[in-house]
Amino acid sequence: MRALLLFLIACDPAPTLNTAPPADGPAPTQAEAPADAHAGQDGHGGQDGPPQADAPQPDPPGTPVEAAAPALELVLNGTEKWPMDAHTRAAMVGIRDRLSAATVESTREAAQLADQLDSDLNGLIGGCTMGGEAHDQLHVFLTAFQPAINGLRLAADGRVAGAQVETLQRMVQQYDAHFE
Repeated sequence: MRALLLFLIACDPAPTLNTAPPADGPAPTQAEAPADAHAGQDGHGGQDGPPQADAPQPDPPGTPVEAAAPALELVLNGTEKWPMDAHTRAAMVGIRDRLSAATVESTREAAQLADQLDSDLNGLIGGCTMGGEAHDQLHVFLTAFQPAINGLRLAADGRVAGAQVETLQRMVQQYDAHFE
């Protein structure tokens, strides 16, 4: 993540740091997730009394909440895809291939894949020579993709990890629809 931040600062002619957490950052934990607006008012276990016997019980605090794939605000170059430099293109082929071959059934495997993807992404960032609007669009992708990798690392179980791999795969498909 530090490499991504440094990359973004180095590439921005007038960097400004926003200290607010990204809107599409890692999935919030159950303890951080928004509370049910009706809790305590309709017998679901709020301040008005104990939970009903058939009411679902909350996950323990610290359990990651599944999140949908972040909506990437990528745009085309008119009606064309954005051109990538050879290094970025090759790095994305490696990321795509790694995700296509990924089978994640445990949190250990999820963490290993996340580490590999972080390494791939750091290599992409380290060798990028792009500029202009194509580079700005790449930033849109990277600032959503990095937190999604972190979401894989924080997956609560194999099922959540598998869903996060699918999210990352869909994000790469979105990348492919906008870059050549």
